[in-house]
Amino acid sequence: METPSNQELFSLSEKLFQESQEIVTDLNLLSIANRYSECHQIGSSVMGLQIDEDIDFTCYVENKVSVEECFSFAQELVMNPKVELLRIKNFLTKVPYYQFKVYIDPYSYKGRQWQIAFSFQVKSQQLVSGEVEKIEWVKSRLSDEKKLTILRLKYLVKAQQLKIPSATIYNAVLENGVSDFTGLQNYINSHETK
Repeated sequence: METPSNQELFSLSEKLFQESQEIVTDLNLLSIANRYSECHQIGSSVMGLQIDEDIDFTCYVENKVSVEECFSFAQELVMNPKVELLRIKNFLTKVPYYQFKVYIDPYSYKGRQWQIAFSFQVKSQQLVSGEVEKIEWVKSRLSDEKKLTILRLKYLVKAQQLKIPSATIYNAVLENGVSDFTGLQNYINSHETK
C-alpha cells in the first residue's frame, strides 16, 4: 500500500469529516438519540482526525440503561429506509463502562461503508466532563504538523491492521512528542511495562 502524501492525508481527513457531519444531519442522529439519553458525538469525527469511516456517540442515561428504551431507540433508527442494518451488543457482564452499544453498520454513503456506534452508559459528571475535556485538550494542542503526524500514524496503524486506540496515538504525539511509527511503538512498549 502506497503511503499517501501530506496533502492526500489532509484531503482524506477533511472529506471524511465533512461526510460524517452530513450523515449525522441527514439521519437526524443526535435529535433521535437525545430523546432517549443525553447524547454527545465524540472521537475523531468531531476533532477532524478521521482516517476511518466511523462516527461515535456516547449516550448517557440517569440510571440503569433500559433495554426497552435501547430497543425503542434502535427501532426508531431502523425505520429510516436508509438504515438497512443495526446491531445491538450487550456489555452488561463486562466491567461497567457502557452497557449497550447500538451500531448502524455498514451504512453506505457516497461510495463508502461507514460504522456508526452509540454507546449507552449510566451518566456520571466525571465521565461527561472527562470526555468533553479530552476532546478540547486534543483540539487545543493541534497544529498542522501535529495533525499530520496523528493522521499518518493512524493511517499506518490501519494499513498494518493493528489494534492501537486513537487515544494512545493522541497521547503519544501531543504529550510525548512522538513523530513517527517507531516512536509510537516505543511509546506503547514503555507504557505496557508500567
